[in-house]
Amino acid sequence: MNQFLFDLGWVESMRAEESTWFFKLMSWFGYTTFYMIFLSVGYWLWSYRAFTRLALMIAISTLVNAYLKDFWQDPRPIYPASLDDKVADSFGMPSGHAQIAATLWFWLCLEMRRLWLWLLGLTMVFLISLSRLYLAVHDMQDILVGLGLAFGLIIAFSALPLRTYVSSRRPLRWEPLIGLILFQAILIYTWPSTDGPGEIAGLGGFALTFLIGVELARRAGCRRPEDIIVGPALITVCGLVGLFALYAGVTRLADTAGSNADLVSYAGTALIGFYISFVPPYVFKRFAKHEPPVDEAVT
Repeated sequence: MNQFLFDLGWVESMRAEESTWFFKLMSWFGYTTFYMIFLSVGYWLWSYRAFTRLALMIAISTLVNAYLKDFWQDPRPIYPASLDDKVADSFGMPSGHAQIAATLWFWLCLEMRRLWLWLLGLTMVFLISLSRLYLAVHDMQDILVGLGLAFGLIIAFSALPLRTYVSSRRPLRWEPLIGLILFQAILIYTWPSTDGPGEIAGLGGFALTFLIGVELARRAGCRRPEDIIVGPALITVCGLVGLFALYAGVTRLADTAGSNADLVSYAGTALIGFYISFVPPYVFKRFAKHEPPVDEAVT
């Protein structure tokens, strides 16, 4: 059992230039850049409702993952050599890639209920998890614990009336906001590392402002583009340019903030959540030719 959970000696026999390129690509699908693009484009073009709840799930799952990493302080594998220099000196268990990928794809599959999406989701979770083993930044125990936590969170959230409390069609309820504030306050207060959560705490602000932005978008009568090419292309290109400009500005400001870096990062991450959920949909609405009634606007 220990050999199955911790031994990565078999990885070296798999490694080749072509497969290394492929698994580095698959691993990229588990990093922040991909999640920002995926959540933004999915929210703008696919479903306000489903991606609002998905954004909430991703933020909470990531906070739980970071908390447990610092709680368990499980070192990453030593052999074979790691092929991912982005992990720095962070801990290994649970695997953030496995946990967040499973949270994203399986929750989205439950929301959308499409067979092709289930097939895609299962494939993505498997390949992303395998990529972390191939790159030797996680062992099998890290992967299995990450997947188990994802399933646990999905089951827990499925038991909650999320469609009542978190919906772009109904006025924003106070319950999820109070719940988020209490949740992140407890995590920050009990954080197991003496350095605290650092910039990861900003995901709590991201979730809060995302919900606020959704409510403002609902009140403003924002809706997804209806035409096939022009509207989606406009909101995607312009929205992503603005998003990454904002992200770069927040990152640079946090890097120069000294002792206030965590506070600046929290505020900046919260601003990004508000930007994604409100700014591009509202700007697109202002330029759209036909503005729908408010009660029919957000879908």
